[in-house]
Amino acid sequence: MAAGLVALVLGLAVPFGVMGPKFILDDWFTVYFRTFQGVLWSGGHGQLAARPGAWLTYLLEFGLVGPHPLAIYAIQTCLNAAIAVALFRLARRFVPSASAMAIAVVWVILQDHSSVDHWASTTPSQVSLLLLLLGGLSLVTATDDDRRGGVAVALFVLSALAYEATLPVAATALFAVPWLRRRRIPWATAGAQLVPLVATGGWMLAHTQHHEHAWFGFSLVYPAHFGWGITPTRSIGQVVGAAFAVTLAGLAAAYILGRRGPVTSALPLIGTGVAVIVLGTLAFARDPIDPIGLGDRANVVASIGAACVWAALGLLAWQWRRVVGAVAAAAFVGLSLTARVQRDLDYARAGQDTIDILAAIGRTYPVPPAGVIVVGPAPVFHHNITGLIGEIREATDAYTHDIRYVATMAKDGTAFRSVPVSRRLDYRPFLRSFSAR
Repeated sequence: MAAGLVALVLGLAVPFGVMGPKFILDDWFTVYFRTFQGVLWSGGHGQLAARPGAWLTYLLEFGLVGPHPLAIYAIQTCLNAAIAVALFRLARRFVPSASAMAIAVVWVILQDHSSVDHWASTTPSQVSLLLLLLGGLSLVTATDDDRRGGVAVALFVLSALAYEATLPVAATALFAVPWLRRRRIPWATAGAQLVPLVATGGWMLAHTQHHEHAWFGFSLVYPAHFGWGITPTRSIGQVVGAAFAVTLAGLAAAYILGRRGPVTSALPLIGTGVAVIVLGTLAFARDPIDPIGLGDRANVVASIGAACVWAALGLLAWQWRRVVGAVAAAAFVGLSLTARVQRDLDYARAGQDTIDILAAIGRTYPVPPAGVIVVGPAPVFHHNITGLIGEIREATDAYTHDIRYVATMAKDGTAFRSVPVSRRLDYRPFLRSFSAR
């Protein structure tokens, strides 16, 4: 089963690898730091205090491996395979192997965390998720053997230092795992183990690089996991979201009316999934991000919960009517794979746009002009995916290896047209497939 999961991850990674992964957005900041500040600071000076694990990850992938998008994509693919296997082995400690396999397969093909598969800068979140799952496995083993979970706590702390989204789930696991394993909850021990996690959270809160004063896109949490966030088009996603809601309403009605047999068997997995979605989203409460498109990196933990819910419904359909279960599974897989192809295209196009625009800046202005170069007329989006937006000075400097360039992407056509022609660059003639967009 583990080998099958690895094969599935590798197989799904091939199309985007053939298309040619390229750097987008924050990737260029990292390339900039490596180019002008040295390999040691590939992650930036602020990253070492804010997310030491992320700093180390960037040092290894961008610093030592170097600015090679395909090589970094290969690393991300290997991490995805390791995550899938760890998820399967952790889930197998609580549910039958077939159910654990279903959860892992759904997580692999579900597109509610596609940025984690395609965007080089999200690698720390993959490392964080892998460490969280390994910590969970260690905690379960320690609980079963009546030992302290020191190794698990250490893995949880390392996970959070790479990406703090895992902290709420890790803290909850210290108490939830003994309860789920039907053991007496060691309150004193669990409380003591919680202290390092609280200290880690305090450290990261004090050193965070996020200073926005707004709220997470909570209204998009449902469509991100059960609607248009996982489909190739928004219209299809709205249909999926509505069908999912109707299904849940039907299950609730069946439970209320006393037909609780099959529904009851699915409730623990559905409840676990919902809890993980909530806890996985909690760390982003004051981060104004929308968990769809490029923002779906915020689903790195919550995606595990969504996989649990989808797998529970699929297994329930299979138990009810084999034919219904098979048809539902085929539809889900087909839709997810179609969405995967669309994401591959979106990220490949965004990456190519980035290269085309940065090359156009260098060719149009072989000598950096005085003042800001404004590129427009507006950012190029492919289903909420873009390669350049806002301040693009670091990307331009890193691409041209000339630190004198100052460039920005216009917010819209009005802002673009207000700039003098001498410092205004229209990217449209330079994009290789603009007419296809």
